[in-house]
Amino acid sequence: MNATKTLLPLMHLMVDALCACCLCLLSVRYGGAYNILELYILYNVAAFLTQPLTGYVADRCSVERYAPSFCIMLTLVVTALAWFGIGNMTPDGNSMVMYVTITVLGLGNSAFHVWAGRLTTLRTNNDIRWLGVFVSTGAVGLSIGALLASWSLAWLLVIGICTFTLLYLHSERKLPQTTTNSGNSFHKTLKASLQGDGYTEVDASAAIVCIIVVALMALVFLRSMVGGNFNVALPHEKSMILIAGVITMAGKIAGGWIARYMGLATTLIVAVIATALCSLYADSSVVVVLAGLFAVNCTMPLTLYLVNVVMRGREALAFGLLAASLVPAYLITVIN
Repeated sequence: MNATKTLLPLMHLMVDALCACCLCLLSVRYGGAYNILELYILYNVAAFLTQPLTGYVADRCSVERYAPSFCIMLTLVVTALAWFGIGNMTPDGNSMVMYVTITVLGLGNSAFHVWAGRLTTLRTNNDIRWLGVFVSTGAVGLSIGALLASWSLAWLLVIGICTFTLLYLHSERKLPQTTTNSGNSFHKTLKASLQGDGYTEVDASAAIVCIIVVALMALVFLRSMVGGNFNVALPHEKSMILIAGVITMAGKIAGGWIARYMGLATTLIVAVIATALCSLYADSSVVVVLAGLFAVNCTMPLTLYLVNVVMRGREALAFGLLAASLVPAYLITVIN
């Protein structure tokens, strides 16, 4: 379990940093030849919109402990493709290499997130504190990858991902196969008390489960929109990118720990009120904007925890559904 709590969050940071790094490198090289906005949209579709599918597969994979190995393969393929394209193609060369690179990059990201998210849920018994820790590191990874983009960083991240994956696989040998007690039933469980302390089973109809899942997806969409507005309101400085990433990470971590000891309902109410107040006074100060970014991200582990409860036995699919809910908000922001 210690490996789950430490290695997987660090791998999450490195995977997202590698994706951001490769995107920035490709943008610089091909910015004058291709529609970069189109490539970023393609990446986000491949990375997030495919997660329900990769999650569906992950939930049925009897050897999910070896899944990170597939992520290593995708990472190496992406890096090799990008390297080949940078070194051997002119900006007006074959665009197919670019599109394949971006697509595989996104699919590798998708595969890692659903498998690692599922392992985190199962190995910690859906502990909301460690769910928040796992998802939080991606924000800092994206900031690091964007700010320090270079091929040296890309290769260091690949080596780091490979090393940490091997360490995690070694630690997994000592643990039993990850399973749930619900027999992969879609409508077996629902949380009876909102304390964030693991699984509690009660009967729930499929209709109720569907309504709850859709509501949680809608909440993730709204959170993404609000968080995006806070990010846009920040000064467009490189240092602020890293600060925003750290604040986002801190909010996700804090939300899980606060909910564990104060309860989900109390945490959600306080976070929503704080976010609303910061939105109203966002023009007054950068500090207010950062406070709002922190508050809105405190709700992130809550939604992941709850969707895991109602979809027990399909944790990877649950993770993927919430991830896919981010795409509409991203597209709306890009279009505007």
